Amino acid sequence: MNTEQPDFQKVYPIRLDDEEKLTKKQFIFAFVFSVLALLAGSNLVKKWWPEKYASIRFRLPFKASRISVGSSVQFQIPEGKTPILVTRISDQKFVAYCQKCTHLSCPVHYLHDKKQFLCPCHEGVFDAESGRPLAGPPREPLKRYEVEVIQDEIFIKSA
Repeated sequence: MNTEQPDFQKVYPIRLDDEEKLTKKQFIFAFVFSVLALLAGSNLVKKWWPEKYASIRFRLPFKASRISVGSSVQFQIPEGKTPILVTRISDQKFVAYCQKCTHLSCPVHYLHDKKQFLCPCHEGVFDAESGRPLAGPPREPLKRYEVEVIQDEIFIKSA
């Protein structure tokens, strides 16, 4: 029998006894530190290049005068798949919310007589002015978009 060591063990003489073992505590520390570093890095990128993460303004393909008080029009931002419901709640006031209910993403509908949005799936009710939930299972408000009307043109700001 040949008891001689292979060549690589002569060049790199490391014994298993000398290897460091990573403890659970060290692993958790390294993992948490890495996650925090990634979060800090992503926030720095947003700070250094704010124009990439700034809100974008979209002009809707219809005029404000074509939307009567109490009615809604669905709009989809070109870069995404989020349906936005633009609603005229009074003569001078427009609101825009994501049409997906915050409970299970069912589409919400505007009820002008109650000034509320209703999710028919589980009877979730949202306030039309603020988007906050009033009844049903939803706990989070509808995502709101800023609306601006300039010379009968409607603009939506996406964050």
